[in-house]
Amino acid sequence: MQQLFILKSGTEYFRFTDTEYTRCSLQKASVYPMDCLDKVKQLHQQLQDDGISEAAIFILTLTEQPFTEQAGRE
Repeated sequence: MQQLFILKSGTEYFRFTDTEYTRCSLQKASVYPMDCLDKVKQLHQQLQDDGISEAAIFILTLTEQPFTEQAGRE
């Protein structure tokens, strides 16, 4: 199991570059290792400062399992 930070507002996530951010789906969202909390807090504050008060920090938990054809259809 691996955990990563992700920033979310409602049902949308955020993708960050060096100069901007955009709202996006989970598949395109920026994720950060747990040791990057300070950076994530700065990005969260940037969203808050830009008026996105509903933005929040979430922990995304990933698990791995072997692929099978049956699991791929679920």
